[in-house]
Amino acid sequence: MHASHELRKFLSLEPENRWMMSPVERLVIVGLLEILKPNRSLELGHRFGGCTEYIAKYSREVVSVDIDETVLESCKRWKNVEAMHADSSSALMDLSARGKRFDFALIDADHSFASARDDLLKTAALADTIVLHDSFNPECRSGYLAALEQLDVYSDLDLADGHIQSDGLWGGLGVVVTSLKRDTKRHLTPRILNADILAHQQKVLSSRRYRLSHAGILMRSLRRRPFDYFSYDGRY
Repeated sequence: MHASHELRKFLSLEPENRWMMSPVERLVIVGLLEILKPNRSLELGHRFGGCTEYIAKYSREVVSVDIDETVLESCKRWKNVEAMHADSSSALMDLSARGKRFDFALIDADHSFASARDDLLKTAALADTIVLHDSFNPECRSGYLAALEQLDVYSDLDLADGHIQSDGLWGGLGVVVTSLKRDTKRHLTPRILNADILAHQQKVLSSRRYRLSHAGILMRSLRRRPFDYFSYDGRY
């Protein structure tokens, strides 16, 4: 049997799917949507609408927000999606004023520290379950952590691990459940988080002791090499 069109699209093997998340991240989001079956969902960061398509399938109503005006045309593909052409802060203020509440929310908009922090703080007042994309990115992660210091909610910033790209650390999914307290017990074997491992390694690699140790190893290695190893023999 051939792979179905839907599977190929989900794996980004079809050109019309522009969902800018890894297959693992997609499966986590679809799994949460299947569990929650939300009546109302909020999406901060629409981009090409790849994720919106699946949120719309599982939700009765969806609000999708983006600063790019193409969100208005893009969302016409789904009858149950309301498009908002605005920045996250303005959109969240408007939704709050309208008394909107959401069962599910995805934060994947501006990736700066301040925006990640403020988006989470404001969304926490409107949504029950919140998914945080790019929780592996240091800038986003620090913003999310700053917000969580002010919130007494259950959180796991490593629901799905991120990855290393040529331009840094990206991806990863965190989850926040606002109806649960911060100290909710987890019935899991304790994990060593990849983000903590990388932070430790970065600290080690940048330490003065490591640089001096590495320089010593290099010098001892050079001393063991014959001098003519570095001589010019005219071939270059």
